Amino acid sequence: MTALLVAGWLATSLLCACVSSNCGGDSGPVPVPLLLTSYVETCQLKKARCLSKVTLPSMYGDGIKTALPESLARLESHAGYLTTNKTLKNHLFFWHFASQNTNAPLLLWLNGGPAVSSMLGLFWEHGPLEIDPEKYGTGNFGPHNYSWVGPFSVVYVDNPVGTGYSFSESNDAGYRLTQDEYTDDLYQFVIQFLELFPEYQERGVYLGGQSYAGKYVPALGHRIHMEKPAGTSIGQIGRCGALRSPLTAGVTLKGVILGGPYYDPETESVAFFDYLYSMGVISHFDMKRHKAKVKEMYFHFTKGIDVETKFSTLFTDLVLLNEIPLPSLDNYVTGQEANYKAVGAVMKTQRMRKAVHVGENQRFFESNDELSELYGPDVLVSTKNKMAVLMDHYNVMIYNGDYDIVVSSVMIEAALLTTPWIGQALYNTSRRQIWKNQQNIKGFYTQTKNFCRVIVHGAGHQTPHDKPAECLEMVTAFLERGCVHNTAPEN
Repeated sequence: MTALLVAGWLATSLLCACVSSNCGGDSGPVPVPLLLTSYVETCQLKKARCLSKVTLPSMYGDGIKTALPESLARLESHAGYLTTNKTLKNHLFFWHFASQNTNAPLLLWLNGGPAVSSMLGLFWEHGPLEIDPEKYGTGNFGPHNYSWVGPFSVVYVDNPVGTGYSFSESNDAGYRLTQDEYTDDLYQFVIQFLELFPEYQERGVYLGGQSYAGKYVPALGHRIHMEKPAGTSIGQIGRCGALRSPLTAGVTLKGVILGGPYYDPETESVAFFDYLYSMGVISHFDMKRHKAKVKEMYFHFTKGIDVETKFSTLFTDLVLLNEIPLPSLDNYVTGQEANYKAVGAVMKTQRMRKAVHVGENQRFFESNDELSELYGPDVLVSTKNKMAVLMDHYNVMIYNGDYDIVVSSVMIEAALLTTPWIGQALYNTSRRQIWKNQQNIKGFYTQTKNFCRVIVHGAGHQTPHDKPAECLEMVTAFLERGCVHNTAPEN
């Protein structure tokens, strides 16, 4: 089939992935990725939204086609690509879910890795869809009862290029391996997305992510903060006639949500061994020995020695991967790990490819190990000072599970105690509160100024998956009141 809509600036054969008669083109699928930037730049926003609309594929159970549950049939979502670097022809894939609450702000979600698809966040953690091979079968999905789509509209972005369905037409040359590079791609994405969905400029934007996104999110938030023009007003007009355009008035950033963030390697990597020592896994002598080794590693990094070391080599040394035969670093108690394979199984089906407009041949990487290997030089780069700026100016919540080994509570505290924000002295002398109801302890929290710190009891690194109800309550409370609070009075 011949596509009628060709990106004007793009001198390639890539066409629109889904051209519908309702969107002003021929009907039927086109087996190539849906690139939306040309529509955004020419103010064809209605067409872009129409083209990117997702019709969820029917679920299949025991080989029998079944109708979608009503909750999913009503779900409004859009998917496609925004081009974040025209020279390299880099395209970031997104899947956006709109809340039925028309006042809900936007949460942009990034998983870490590096090079782990944010579809993990969608299907495994807090999206409106969930995977459970035992319940739905491999390659299928069902409704998630504790989705963060409700208090928020959420856009899940595969970042960086080479992750998930995101790709570069320059192949390896398009990889964004430094903080400045991947931040620039993300910033360009945010600007275009808010032009495509301008309602979120009025409602506000939150940035969220977990683990290695402790690099992505503070860097992106800081870029947004620094790019915001001084003295701008709501009435300024953007290129498509929208009020409060992100191009003229800056992005309406409201806050940050980070789960188990690895944002200050100098302090966190040393503190990694405290958790293992407290659990009796290593001796005091071994703890001191490993800490000394990591400090030496960081010293070499600051002197430019071994900065090209592969990510896996650094990670193995940082977390004692070969020395300690733990079943999982995600959850010390249950040993359960994220089911990356199941995420890949559902995203690679032909019916899902068609639904999210990625074309027939685009590869999906639930976790791109070859790409992550290239992030060795980025591993020990801190975003602590950028985090401090965000904590000074925006609402920030950092959470983690108390069974998390990869980024434990003590690691996060080591970073927080040295983060130079205006509330540092208050936080460093604060006391923890118990988050509970009449029956159960849900976790522990501290609220200092506009900063909310939560430790979720009984959860690991994939905190929203392990404790979905508590985490939905947590983010809702953060959005409405700034932090969690007890539902029952203290005794």
